Amino acid sequence: IAGAGVAGSAVAFELAQRGVKVLLLERGTAGPAGASTVPAALINPHRGRSGKARPQDVAGAAAFWALIQDLESSVGPSGAHRSGVLRLADNARQARNWQKLTGTVWLEPGDVPPEYHAPFGGMLVPSGGWLRSAALLASLAAGVRAGGGSVLYGAELLGVEPSSSLERSAGAVTAALRVQVRQVAEPSVGKASALPAATSVMACRALVVATGAWQPAELRLCGTRIR
Repeated sequence: IAGAGVAGSAVAFELAQRGVKVLLLERGTAGPAGASTVPAALINPHRGRSGKARPQDVAGAAAFWALIQDLESSVGPSGAHRSGVLRLADNARQARNWQKLTGTVWLEPGDVPPEYHAPFGGMLVPSGGWLRSAALLASLAAGVRAGGGSVLYGAELLGVEPSSSLERSAGAVTAALRVQVRQVAEPSVGKASALPAATSVMACRALVVATGAWQPAELRLCGTRIR
């Protein structure tokens, strides 16, 4: 799995829990970068001015908390907190519409904690919560290792192609892809740059690319169908 952000790390953890031999690659030598490293994030299926939640949003929140339960059972605190999310209505019309929603708890102005200015009331989303991104990523990496997988930092995906000679065991394909990876060693103390990069080729049955918006300029996906 290329990319140890929230998406890649969560997939790696789930696969490791299912007994799949997993290698999680991350090009950052000190851990993931990009959108997954924001200081904190909200889990809230009831977004937007309407506060309505699509079935996919509700299912996504439920799946996330189920993942967190499995993760914390495996390695302890995850950095995620199912505290609920409080949203304050901006006007009387929005308040009336929010009172009709399902999956939320409506709070009259007097029921909202006094430290909040809520003349129109607010709604509590019990399925919501928040997380500290760095703690969650570290916990997921620990969960991958606890499940028998490996995490390799400073490893940049360069290309993937079908294996020219498939390894077979008892009639089953065990290695269908060849993945090229460039590994950069972390800089030594007192030195400004890392050691020269080393390129290696790995064999695997499947590759998950979870690099987000980032993609290396040299990435080659020769003859490979991306789904």
